[in-house]
Amino acid sequence: MKATQSPQGVPTPQAATLLARLEGLCRHEPMPPLGLWGEAGVGKTWLSRHLLEAAGCRSVRVAATTRTDSLVASIPLSPGLRGWVEKAREKLVRGHHLEPEQAVGTLAALLERLAPFIVQVEDLDEASPERLELWTALARALSPGVILIATSRTPPPAPFENHRVEPLSAEASAALLQRQGPHELPEEATTWIYTRAQGNPLFTLEYYRYLTRQGYLWSDGRLWRWRSPPAESVPPTVEALIAQGLVAAADSPQVQAVLGARALLPADASQSLWIRVAQVSPAEFEEVRARLERAGILLGQRFIHPLFGEVARSQLDPSLHRVLARRALEALETGDSLEAVRYLEAAQLDPEQALKLLERASEAALAQGKGLEALALLTRAVTLAQGPARARLARMALKSLRGMDRPESVHMAQKALEIDPDCFEAVYALARSLALQEHTEEAVAKIEAFSGMVTAEERLLAHIHVRIIGGDGEGALAVWNAHPEIHASPLIRPILHALGAGLAKAGRQAEAKRFLLQALERTDLNKVQRIGLMQTYANRLGQEGDYKGADDCCTQALQILAEVEPDPAWAVLSRRWKWSLLFSRGSARMGLGQLQEALEDYRAAMDVATELGNGQQFAQAQAVYAECLLELGYYEQAEEALLESLRVLGRAESSRSIYPTEYVMARLYLEWPPPARTALALRHARVAVDHLRKANIRPELARVLPVLARARIAVDDVESALEHLAEAESIALRISSPVLQAQIQWVRGLALEQLGRREEAVASLQQAVSLVPGCAPLLTERIGLDHDRLTGNWEAGRSRTQRLESLGAKHAAAVGSRCFWQETSAQAAGKEAVQPPVSLAVLGTLEVRVAGTRVTELGQMARELLTLLLEARMQGLGEVPDLELLDALYSGWEERKALGALRSLIYRTRSLLGAAVILRTGGGYALGAATSDAEEFLRSKDTRLWRGPYLGQTGKNAGSLIEDRLYMVLRERAWGLLESDPEEALRLSYLLLEADPYAGDALSLGLRALLLLDNPGAAERFYRRHCRRFTEVGEQLPLRWQEFLDRNGVH
Repeated sequence: MKATQSPQGVPTPQAATLLARLEGLCRHEPMPPLGLWGEAGVGKTWLSRHLLEAAGCRSVRVAATTRTDSLVASIPLSPGLRGWVEKAREKLVRGHHLEPEQAVGTLAALLERLAPFIVQVEDLDEASPERLELWTALARALSPGVILIATSRTPPPAPFENHRVEPLSAEASAALLQRQGPHELPEEATTWIYTRAQGNPLFTLEYYRYLTRQGYLWSDGRLWRWRSPPAESVPPTVEALIAQGLVAAADSPQVQAVLGARALLPADASQSLWIRVAQVSPAEFEEVRARLERAGILLGQRFIHPLFGEVARSQLDPSLHRVLARRALEALETGDSLEAVRYLEAAQLDPEQALKLLERASEAALAQGKGLEALALLTRAVTLAQGPARARLARMALKSLRGMDRPESVHMAQKALEIDPDCFEAVYALARSLALQEHTEEAVAKIEAFSGMVTAEERLLAHIHVRIIGGDGEGALAVWNAHPEIHASPLIRPILHALGAGLAKAGRQAEAKRFLLQALERTDLNKVQRIGLMQTYANRLGQEGDYKGADDCCTQALQILAEVEPDPAWAVLSRRWKWSLLFSRGSARMGLGQLQEALEDYRAAMDVATELGNGQQFAQAQAVYAECLLELGYYEQAEEALLESLRVLGRAESSRSIYPTEYVMARLYLEWPPPARTALALRHARVAVDHLRKANIRPELARVLPVLARARIAVDDVESALEHLAEAESIALRISSPVLQAQIQWVRGLALEQLGRREEAVASLQQAVSLVPGCAPLLTERIGLDHDRLTGNWEAGRSRTQRLESLGAKHAAAVGSRCFWQETSAQAAGKEAVQPPVSLAVLGTLEVRVAGTRVTELGQMARELLTLLLEARMQGLGEVPDLELLDALYSGWEERKALGALRSLIYRTRSLLGAAVILRTGGGYALGAATSDAEEFLRSKDTRLWRGPYLGQTGKNAGSLIEDRLYMVLRERAWGLLESDPEEALRLSYLLLEADPYAGDALSLGLRALLLLDNPGAAERFYRRHCRRFTEVGEQLPLRWQEFLDRNGVH
């Protein structure tokens, strides 16, 4: 039997199981008929046809509604048919009536003679009762060696052995989608489609087509891009298919009520609630439910596929929708107000009833820690309320936002002030929003100008808080120091961590550390406040280079957080601290060189930011996630993540939100070496520094200025680079950060090297290495690579490269490989392989094969790229420089566009052939793990490798040095074969004349080969044909070929 893959190319374990059942068919073993059932599009036909193909025996495929005469005619005639069977068959074919038992007996007898044989019956659910009876009778009557396989949307009756066709798994669904295009689809897209299609192959592919047509999934020629569509998106083709079945089934008020209630209620709703909302008796309910199950709409208590529920809900009659929603609301109102409020809009209650329900539901949401849900409910309630109730609800909404500082808080605060100008909570929310946008003084002025009811202590604490939010740590500390009466206040505890951070930002590092340690000794802190102080303390340890201490501190704080998280009262605040702790621990683990662990922390921080609905926090986490990807050597993924961060940030006004992404983009373009990297790196580094100056974030400025300096060095502006480093050094010394000081000395060493001051450069690099804390191996080894390079210590450099590879730091290891000619593991693996899987056939029209299979998806540019790289390797060159590739492939293009096109071309080629085929070198690219027939020919001199002219004479490389060398060797080998193999010599003469139609020695070779083959007539025709070519260029050959040979002699 054949391999168990479905026609869509996705492995199906169910197919393997069923094929195993069919193995006895060829041995004429008795087996029951098979029923393959499931909803539309799940793959019943694919599976049944696959079984027919893989079983390896004869078969027939018919529709369940096929008339008996057509069915009999479709069964192959076996030789030697005689007696009653032959006569009965003729009657059935002519349309004569036979009793059902006689018709079934005839069919069974006809099929028995064909064993082993399979009858596939499609859409058994569409058969009339009479036809269904015939099929079941035939299934019982079939002899061993013959089997009936039926597909149906509902389980077939006895004697069928029924198998519900399993939907694709998430992995198989992704594999099916990946087969639809040349590039890998984003995981977010395949996950989204699987969530909606639930493994139904038809729905999966329809979603793919729908999303690409609608622009939610698109390709830029290099990568697929993705943006999430609305949650309720359903492809029209799928909706129409499902709607057709729903309309046919809903033919009575009872069915419409049961179906509508099922569509409206949650999937896990109880049967009693379903019956209550539908308002039918239990007996009526069970009758309708069973009928809908037989129609292939329900499976037990649920829809057979979630999309059936969505389509049914969208098609509900408005009046029935309203009635069902009111019944659901009434049934749920007293027990679960949060669930009941889902039906509020459809139920169309009067404002007073709606307001009561919204308020109860918002209180329930707040009690469960669902701040954003409470906000949404309260916002709706505020629009319905009047008078004092409206002001009270607005204050409740602002309290639900306390600690989140979301954009919604501004809108709600403005609305609250319109309702109640004396609402301090609203003023405080507006002030926090202004501070986040770095309008700190304006924020403070709002707090100070408030004339309503507020205690002096509350006003002072709000003043301190907005200054901290705005980055004015020194101003916050001045207020704190000026008012010792508030130091012991319980209201200060939530912002103690922020005061410690303010001290650190002001450059008072020792004081900040003492303050945080003293604060942690307080006994009146709750767990969340202690977590905040621990996170701030961990940041301080990381600044000092104590990454191990920072990691331990964050891990301990996360353990405490796990105790708090289940408490609904702390749900939102605990998630905010979880984001901060994961972010800080990821940074510590990056410093420790634990890159995979850091990547997991950053990814988890992104998930938490998504839960919080905080786009800025998501973008900040994604920026450092991309930085980790850079260290791991995943450059394309890092760029994609950074571009996504910029899209998320959009037009954000906060410099503190934007600069991390710009900083990492500068690093990426500086260290990922396309030709235009310096211009891109310089631009992004400048933007990052501008944002930091605007926000006055001095410690981070010391981290970003060295990157700007490196970009300056790359464009030979070393003086500006040294000025940037001097500014960064003054900040790093003030905040006592040995890590930043080491980075500054490292870049200073590179600047001095550029100026030719080698001894000073070496000294600067030595100082940098000595400054790096012992628990920061990644930075130590990276700086050490440049030190070893400058001092010529190749052995030490190779050892460092190996240590970096063991850390998984592929980017730094690649730098070491380029510096010390250390082969990467991928290159070494390519050399060790007996037969690299990729081969280039250039002795004829260019063909590329992977594991012996021809690759047809490569475009002309990819073919030219591979040829250029192959010819460079054959000439003994280590690489083709970037600029040469741009000139050869994209001559006349703007450099930036040409660079993008080249990178896209290399990415696509690697995607098709494997990453090891094209290697990145110090200044360009080289051909990696690939063999070629040209190189094999030069080694073996085997002329059979030639299929036609070099590159089919169609490439830009015609006339290259390599081509001349190949033809020279071919010409010599052809003359050498003349006596021993004149037929091969003749074939080669044709090849040589195709390459150069005016080559007299090739013409002479062909004539002599024909004479040795004793074919003078062919020699005459051969000569005359080529004489005409010579005449076209003004060269006259002798009239007779014999005279031509006399003149040209033997080669």
